[in-house]
Amino acid sequence: MAVRQDSYRLSEELRPVILVACSKCDSRAAFSRDELIASHGATCAMPSLLNELAKPGCTRIGNQWDHCGVYYVDPIGGLQQTTLE
Repeated sequence: MAVRQDSYRLSEELRPVILVACSKCDSRAAFSRDELIASHGATCAMPSLLNELAKPGCTRIGNQWDHCGVYYVDPIGGLQQTTLE
């Protein structure tokens, strides 16, 4: 039985550098794809990885009323912002 995959995985991102930014706090960061795969695994879902890539100490992570605005700057497939909301 085949398992349906609903989101992109780190292994599918071909760019060597993954860029993230936040629409609420102006935080920006760049991460090495290879280092992310080494620490989170190639099958890590890109949307769930956003929690880990948000600004360290962000008080909005997990806040149901005021979500963090972290998103991928140039997501694969040319999709629009993928946020935690």
